[in-house]
Amino acid sequence: MLKPVIFHPGARQDVKDAYQYYEVKQWGLGKDFVFSMKDAKQRIAAYHKSYRFIFDKVKKILLQRFPYVVFFKEHEREILIVAVFHCARNPAHMRGIIRARH
Repeated sequence: MLKPVIFHPGARQDVKDAYQYYEVKQWGLGKDFVFSMKDAKQRIAAYHKSYRFIFDKVKKILLQRFPYVVFFKEHEREILIVAVFHCARNPAHMRGIIRARH
């Protein structure tokens, strides 16, 4: 049985911000970003055990087509998407935000 994949409120806001950015950049591109995010969520649900730990039992997956990384952590009853960041972000800054969210 697959564990449910849920979003931390901060991660949900990360997705909304990226959607708005891409939708302003080109109409429909924000929707494509959301589809890519949904695909990542499905891959996390199905294959979360196959991804390696990055730090503090947090794992990551790259979005297809967009330069974003999704950080997630497995809990006993669910998988929590902790953050969704652009790959150009400072890794030390990202790590601090992720630690604060999980």
